[in-house]
Amino acid sequence: MRMDVTGFVTFIGVDLHKCSVTLRAVRADGEVLGHLTCSTKCIERIAEWIKGLPGPKWMAVEACPFVEWFIDRFTPCVDRMDIADPQLMQLRKFGRHWRQVSRSLAKAKQGMKSMLNAANIRGPQFDGPRAHRWFLTFGGLLQPAQRLAFGNYVDQIMLIERQRESLRREMLTAARSPQFAATEQLLRSAPGIGPIWALIIASEIGPFDRFPNADALEFWAGMTTDLKESAGRTQSGNITKAGSATLRWALCQAAVTLCQSDARQEATRQRFIARMPKAKANVIMGRRLLRTLYAMVRDQKPYQCGERRDRTKAANKAKATPRARALQPA
Repeated sequence: MRMDVTGFVTFIGVDLHKCSVTLRAVRADGEVLGHLTCSTKCIERIAEWIKGLPGPKWMAVEACPFVEWFIDRFTPCVDRMDIADPQLMQLRKFGRHWRQVSRSLAKAKQGMKSMLNAANIRGPQFDGPRAHRWFLTFGGLLQPAQRLAFGNYVDQIMLIERQRESLRREMLTAARSPQFAATEQLLRSAPGIGPIWALIIASEIGPFDRFPNADALEFWAGMTTDLKESAGRTQSGNITKAGSATLRWALCQAAVTLCQSDARQEATRQRFIARMPKAKANVIMGRRLLRTLYAMVRDQKPYQCGERRDRTKAANKAKATPRARALQPA
């Protein structure tokens, strides 16, 4: 869609980073009026440069996590300011906050499990209510210092779970938009991708069609391997991590959940685990899932699941194997 630029003389594009900013001004016919690159701390210098341009002025700013201060400070200096899809930026903020809250929850649960392992006590798979019930029933098995710390962990988990449920409602409400409905529905056709994962992935990537192919999307997400060359030899290193950390986190989490339902994907994951650490195998599965999601959105086709995998049966079999080995005669 072509925008009406009638009446505007100067058009300013802004490339904003955490510590630096680049502004470039052009006329409607493409004539360059000037450019400025400086630190984000040089607020007065930026304001003077913008005010020195002929008006009326139209400024466009990319959406990024630290754009609010720029909008608040320089909106009065121009006649119009556009930001690349403010709704998308708000959804990204929700998703990144969800990641931080989820990491805090996982850290608290890990602290509880480590404490029980140190005391040689078996506990359930904890969430807030179950942890509270276990603490009231079996808390006397812990030493006084452990009991105090465990109680603090229980309080943290219950608080974080309440916060996360409130955040979940806000995210689902914010996602009720035709802009994301079709893409989210396609993403959710893959087992393991629920409403929250679909919202985080869709908001972090934005329009899928802005990437010409899956390779470009993979590179943008920072999930391509960094090749190292030495003495004429090329060796594959770690992923570049050039893109959104929240997107990579969501993809890897969703990929592991997908493997719990799709036997074909789990078989592929186990082949990788046999050759490398589990964490690296999960990253590879997340990269494979990203390419699959791109193909789904490009072709507008839902996920084609392989043989369904019974997660409960597989978990019981994994638990029974060590017991069977222990009962075997030496």
